[in-house]
Amino acid sequence: MVPAALVRFPRRYPLSLLIVLIPLSLLVYSYWDPLRSQTSSLFPSPSWNPAKPPSSPISAEHASLLLVTAYYPKLQTRLTPKLLNRVISRIKTPLYIFTTPEIEPLLNVDSEFSVNINTSFASPLDIPPLEGVLESYEKMSSRGREAGRRKTPETYALRNSKAYFLQTAIQNSINASTTSSTPSYAFWIDPISLDELPSLARWPDAIRLQNTWVEGEAQTGTDMADLMMWPVETLPHSSLSLWSEGMGPIKVADNQAFSTGSFFGGPPSAIEWYSRAFYALHDHFLSQRQFVGSDLAITNALFLLQPHRFITLWPSDPQKPARGNCGPSKDLRSYPLYWTASDQEREETAKAWIWNAKWKPWKGDWWTGKAGERCGTVEIVGMKGLLERLFGKGWRPPGTSISV
Repeated sequence: MVPAALVRFPRRYPLSLLIVLIPLSLLVYSYWDPLRSQTSSLFPSPSWNPAKPPSSPISAEHASLLLVTAYYPKLQTRLTPKLLNRVISRIKTPLYIFTTPEIEPLLNVDSEFSVNINTSFASPLDIPPLEGVLESYEKMSSRGREAGRRKTPETYALRNSKAYFLQTAIQNSINASTTSSTPSYAFWIDPISLDELPSLARWPDAIRLQNTWVEGEAQTGTDMADLMMWPVETLPHSSLSLWSEGMGPIKVADNQAFSTGSFFGGPPSAIEWYSRAFYALHDHFLSQRQFVGSDLAITNALFLLQPHRFITLWPSDPQKPARGNCGPSKDLRSYPLYWTASDQEREETAKAWIWNAKWKPWKGDWWTGKAGERCGTVEIVGMKGLLERLFGKGWRPPGTSISV
């Protein structure tokens, strides 16, 4: 006999109650200990031990790091003074910011950690390497569209200012130092990406960086002082093996990127080379009336012309991907920030990603169990080796007319 209470359920309990009870039942199901003992848990408790840091010729106390960024509010609508101040108040690494005089009073320069503000350039078009390009950039803007929207000359200039800003920040930091010390490593950063990883504070980790460059030197045969680290999102089509300098900058696609410009850098001598090579190639392409409105497209060309100068992270590498829950971003653009953190801060970040994913059953990873797996680590690779894997062992870099 069916209990009367169940017969009357549709009249006594509103449908909205079912909407609440069903997800609640799923949560009880996934966390019920007797059931967990018989089946795999949807969210297993992380039980990992951080790897012991390898020995290194450098210690965190003897390494000096520098982070560099720029904030031009009319060109960066997603970035705000509030967000930038959150990063300033948390990151303990010296930070150098290029911005406008109107923004400077809004930034927390009273932070206990070193923050330098440079207001020398009211617009990225004012930097010396881009002197005289306005007319050419205006022509590019009038005939070019990206993702359905026309970009301004100032947007192109902001993209192409990173190399100069990075090099200038290093030099100014040396000049301002009472000890004339040179930063061991400097990096361009995107504050928005950094804001999404609140566990990072003593970042990046100096010992991890040193070991990365030691490994990079072993892989590439290039002196570690001359290596730039530049993460990639995806690899281009193998037909790019036929590319030559005369074909212009390498743009992959509007919804994909070969190089990613939110985090890159290296030792000062490597950055000095990159800055000179970037603007030499920029000017060469511009003289050939090629589109130079994307720093990534120019850097992609440098990857093929001088691959021995670059080491990279490819979190989506199909051979050795970064498995597990590596954050909410599908393109994994925050992964290099996570990768360059200390063991402790990587562990804290991984735990936060797992915890946050527990409360999102509408995500596919929630059902597959991936959301409960700790984010894995990929290996640093030389750019030349990566391109040889794409193009074949017989591939050789094309000739270049640029000498730097």
